[in-house]
Amino acid sequence: MRKSAKRKVSYVITHNKDDHGHLLGINSLALDTTTFGSSDKPEGILYSAGRDGVINSWDLHLPLRGRTIPKYNYNHLNGIDEKKRNVKDDDNIPLHLFNEDKNWEIDEDASSSQPTPKSTFRQSFQSHTDWVNDIILCHNNEALISCSSDRTMKLWFPHKTSTPCTIGYHTDYIKALAYASGPGWVASGGFDRKIALWDIKECRLAPSTSSSSGNIFGGLSERDFQPIVTIAETSPKSSVYALTCNPSGSVLVSGSPEKVIKVWDPKSGKRITKLSGHTDNIRAILISDDGELILSGSSDTTIKLWSLSAQRCINTFTTHSDSIWSLYSDHPRLKVFYAGAKDGLVTRTDYSEYEEIDDGECVAICKENAGIVKLVALDNKYIWTATCSSSIKRWQDIPLRKDRIKLSTSSPTSSTSQNAFQIPSSSLIKLTSTAVTSSYPSVVSSPQLKTATTDSEVATIYSVAIGDGHSDIDNEDPEPVREIADHIIEGQHGLIKYVILNNRRNILTLDNNGEVTLWDIIKCVKVKVFGKCNIDEIAQEINTPESIPNWCSVDTRIGALTVHLDESKCFDAEMYADEAGLTGDVDIREDQRINLGKWVLRYLFANFTQAEIQTYEAIQQQRSLMQQQRQQPGSEHRSLFSTQINVNIPPQAATSTTCTSPTASSHNLANCNANPPMPQSPTTPLAAFTTGPFTAPATTSSQQPDYFSGPHHLNSSATSPTTPPVMSQMHPLIQPPFNQHPHNETPEIQIPQHTTVIISEESHEASTNVDLYRGTLGDMERDAEIIEQKAPTWLIEFLIKNKIPAKEPVKVSFILKPHEGSELDELPNGNARLTANRMLRVRKILAYIVEKLELDQPSIPLTTSNNTTNNGAVNINGNSVTEPTNAKDNGGGSMTATQPSTECLEKALGDAEKNTDEGNEHDNATGNNSQSTAAAEEERKNAMKPELWLELVCQDQILPPTMTLATIKSQIWKASGDLTMTYRLRMKSV
Repeated sequence: MRKSAKRKVSYVITHNKDDHGHLLGINSLALDTTTFGSSDKPEGILYSAGRDGVINSWDLHLPLRGRTIPKYNYNHLNGIDEKKRNVKDDDNIPLHLFNEDKNWEIDEDASSSQPTPKSTFRQSFQSHTDWVNDIILCHNNEALISCSSDRTMKLWFPHKTSTPCTIGYHTDYIKALAYASGPGWVASGGFDRKIALWDIKECRLAPSTSSSSGNIFGGLSERDFQPIVTIAETSPKSSVYALTCNPSGSVLVSGSPEKVIKVWDPKSGKRITKLSGHTDNIRAILISDDGELILSGSSDTTIKLWSLSAQRCINTFTTHSDSIWSLYSDHPRLKVFYAGAKDGLVTRTDYSEYEEIDDGECVAICKENAGIVKLVALDNKYIWTATCSSSIKRWQDIPLRKDRIKLSTSSPTSSTSQNAFQIPSSSLIKLTSTAVTSSYPSVVSSPQLKTATTDSEVATIYSVAIGDGHSDIDNEDPEPVREIADHIIEGQHGLIKYVILNNRRNILTLDNNGEVTLWDIIKCVKVKVFGKCNIDEIAQEINTPESIPNWCSVDTRIGALTVHLDESKCFDAEMYADEAGLTGDVDIREDQRINLGKWVLRYLFANFTQAEIQTYEAIQQQRSLMQQQRQQPGSEHRSLFSTQINVNIPPQAATSTTCTSPTASSHNLANCNANPPMPQSPTTPLAAFTTGPFTAPATTSSQQPDYFSGPHHLNSSATSPTTPPVMSQMHPLIQPPFNQHPHNETPEIQIPQHTTVIISEESHEASTNVDLYRGTLGDMERDAEIIEQKAPTWLIEFLIKNKIPAKEPVKVSFILKPHEGSELDELPNGNARLTANRMLRVRKILAYIVEKLELDQPSIPLTTSNNTTNNGAVNINGNSVTEPTNAKDNGGGSMTATQPSTECLEKALGDAEKNTDEGNEHDNATGNNSQSTAAAEEERKNAMKPELWLELVCQDQILPPTMTLATIKSQIWKASGDLTMTYRLRMKSV
């Protein structure tokens, strides 16, 4: 029988929610030049997806104007008349209609008269818990789809206030996306060796099931998207690294470490052909708009152009000396393309006006300090590059050779134009043709395709820039034309390393700027910044000699601290309240311990707990009112929900939209209203769309409407007044008694409301967990219903019932003996071998020794000894922790254990305290002489604590009274077998 999937809770600690910019490297870029901003023209939006799990958008403030002349000559792209082109059944839309971004262009007049525009932050959202590997814009740039190493695909409407929703899953990292605008599907490829097609236009959902156990994605929501086509490979090297398709969706192409390009039929999911020729991993692929040509970049340093009809390589471009990581082209036939390599070099290849490829031009535009992970370009004016850096650089591009010829002929004697458009020979890379022209069906003789020539006057000035002097070109080490970026969108500094301190509450981190910071993972705040220094040295300096079990796991995978809690160990760690750095008026006992897991979970989910209890009480109140109405003669039979119940939802929740499945349990009684849309593109068929946190849209009727234009089904269908619906059931545990958490067990703390909380589920088919819920503390009251559905049972039990999984406490066995040379006796009745909770402190052991030996407080003054000073103490969270003191000068000696009986020390001490309390209560009840009672109280106050005149020694070190057995055993004893300690009177003062 299949085991039930385990769920865990995670939370992300960030210093400032208002910080903009990525924390880690950028994996993908997408450019939008059609969406209108505040002006009557678009100004350009750049989307960036990072390894920090964040997707940002940036306003580019570019001067754009409507394109009056087509950028490319569509009628002669193939050398034939467009009217005579053989149009396929699934390719009946003119190619240029797929390229709506080409309707706008840079206004050269405005850009030449204005300073270079700087980009500004626009929007940000973080719905992924791992690297975002790819993003694509779809549906006229109104929607954005992302894929991540967290195995999810998400749909976001950046111009609306709706929440991103999950539309699909893989069982391993999702690496690449491709969008076919014609049929309206998105393809995703991942490391699970699968390619899936998701029909985002028709909104195909998984069939409703009664149990999540049958879901192939490991028990996820019953309403998750299902792919319309799944292409599965069996080869271990068939992980998908690159994916592309043509706009009409007739051809799908993938690249992998198998070193071959695979071409698929998206309709059937069958492979059409495979193209061999590369000798290493294929990391980037482009396809022409008509699906006839394929451009591939590989780690073997080559770029290859393929003919799909001929099923062979047309040309191999050897313009780089390092692995090709990224390709970009907006040319319908890929005759102008950009390439980015592992060494940071960006080149542009242009053979758009020539019959032979080797008559074209390849220019080294710029060079980054790291590998080019992604690049995009606009109108030969700007190039944006993404690397492992958290910053995005914008570079000035150079005009194409045909445009430089036009500019040079318009002002051939201008020295400014000469300097602006002259390209040094050191920046040119020679193109070589490796194919026979006749094998290239797309290249045919045409009057419109002529080898570029210049008159003699122009050639003398631009002979290198636009001539055919290939003999002057050196391929070995090209020098980029641009040495400095035109503009930089600055990123932030993300965390790359961490050290968990011994107290298991504080963590040191190192960011990619070399700065070391101390964090409190209970309060979720930054404690101290140490600056640029060695993290290991700081850890050694401030670490305290403590031994507390691991109660959480931590990672910095997204550049921020993420803490993970699971049922098996999150309640294992405790700390004493007097070491917790508590502020305010908190009534705690001397030996009060705080469970770290309980402490942080209570306040992470405080808003949710309050909302659930209020919802339950509101439902019960309505039920009681309904019962009273039924008992009244002649009362009208009404639905339970005919009257809206106000559950004190905050104002922001009233305008939020929460979409849940119609079959899902629903007791959120607030209205679900769509938010007004933000300004959009002039062509906007997209109607109001509402989503909830990480929930897919509901199913529709058999005649499915367009996903982007049809209204989405909210759980608000009307009910018949004569047939009351069955009341939706809350979680069985959410009912009285609601056990409150005592303040002394979980003292009040203020966790920042922007702290992100994630509920995820372990999948048996996948290597990583998948997120079921993600939101901030401020969202939890609004999202209470979803959290209730997704939260693990152990979390609900703790929050509502204050109940944690039963687990036997870990105990430590130890031996107590009089110190050598001490005048103290051995413990009576063979009680030298004892067992106690690992959190027992030294002062409790000393009190036990005093009781068993019936020791009297000494009348002579004693030294305050080294174990009451703060020598070697470190202050963390407002507390000083004392290092053990060397006791060798006070006498050592052999510590051999006898074989006495075993006794539980905690029980003995507990009984003694109980008897003392009962005696005090009896004295008060019988009304004994008030004078004797006052005297006894005064005597107790004046009595010296045993730790002031008695001490424990282990391995020749005096033990501080606050040290625990666990710390002594792990930090001082450091050996197997029973821990051995000796006791003695403290030395007289001199």
